This record gives sequence, C-alpha cells and structure tokens, in this order.
Amino acid sequence: MSATYKEQQIEALTEMVSYEERLIPGLYAVITELTEERKEDTDEFLVTLINGMNWVFQIVNHTLDLLNEKEADLDKEKINDAITIFTKAKEEKNDEAIANATSEYLIPILQRVQESAKLVLEG
Repeated sequence: MSATYKEQQIEALTEMVSYEERLIPGLYAVITELTEERKEDTDEFLVTLINGMNWVFQIVNHTLDLLNEKEADLDKEKINDAITIFTKAKEEKNDEAIANATSEYLIPILQRVQESAKLVLEG
C-alpha cells in the first residue's frame, strides 16, 4: 500500500527536522569562518551548506500548506527574498555580506521552518 501525500509530507518533514539539527550549526560555523578566519575548505563547506539549504527549501515548497496549518505563517515571498539576498552576496563573493545574509535572513527562516515542522510532527 502506498503512502498518502500527507504521509509523504510528514516523512519529509521528519527527515528535514533531523537534517536541520546539523545544518543550522554548520551555518553558524561557516559564518565564523567567513567573518574571522577562512579555512582551506571554507568555500567547499559553504557549497555543501547551500546544497543542504536548497534541499530544505524544496521540502518547504512541497509542505508549505501543512507547515502553515499550525499558524506558522511561513511566507514563500519572504523565503525567496532571503534566498535572493544571499545569492547576490554569494555572486559578489563578499564574505561579510554572505555571513550577514546567512545570520540575518536564512538562519531565522530555517529556525522558523524547523519550529513549524516540529509543531506539525507533534500533531
């Protein structure tokens, strides 16, 4: 018997919450590297984190209706704006702007997504 769409959404949210437990600390670590002392692999680390954020935002796109059932009020436009700000900083190769976009825009959104997903999963 195949899973219903909602069951698939719940499964995706479960995986996403688990992944975000590692992603968010990684983002804080890369902010430190970008603002204090770059390492040899900072760029590779950042790419890995970007891939992780892209995966999370794909899950969000497919579960937004479910996430917003618990009054999360996640706004797709705000998410896209944050991604645009980050992308611009990344394209300019501006470490300070990348760090600021990550700390001021992306991490708060990811934390809100995580909180919303936990509420959904709690039932």
